[in-house]
Amino acid sequence: MRESAEAYNLGWFEVEAGSQREPKARVSVVLPSGEESIGESSGDGPVDAIFGAIRKAAGTDAELQRYEVEAITGGTDALGQVSVSVRANGRLASGQGVATDILEASARAFVRAISNALEGVAIREAEDATADAAVERTPGP
Repeated sequence: MRESAEAYNLGWFEVEAGSQREPKARVSVVLPSGEESIGESSGDGPVDAIFGAIRKAAGTDAELQRYEVEAITGGTDALGQVSVSVRANGRLASGQGVATDILEASARAFVRAISNALEGVAIREAEDATADAAVERTPGP
């Protein structure tokens, strides 16, 4: 996976879950500025709690569109790959995460998808600003 100074990255996460308690998550997301942002959330399960905490830390209302888990190796230390699609700021983007811990793979995939969506929005805004500036500089008849 690529790590970029312009991207959102997962710093760390903590999850509390059990059959007798509401799942809660606390996460650290490193913003494109390099600043660490902390988010906390509860949810319908540990993955939902993690995703809610990531939304809060990243300051986005990204909506989950797709969530898939796949084992990519076997055995007790199998690697799991999580693929997600999110809609953020009007843009659909995907992300993948791989880890032996499905919660970690899920968190990495969600952060990557948000990063891809918001990076795309920033690129589109920059392209629009460049196009607007070019139109303003074009001499008229």
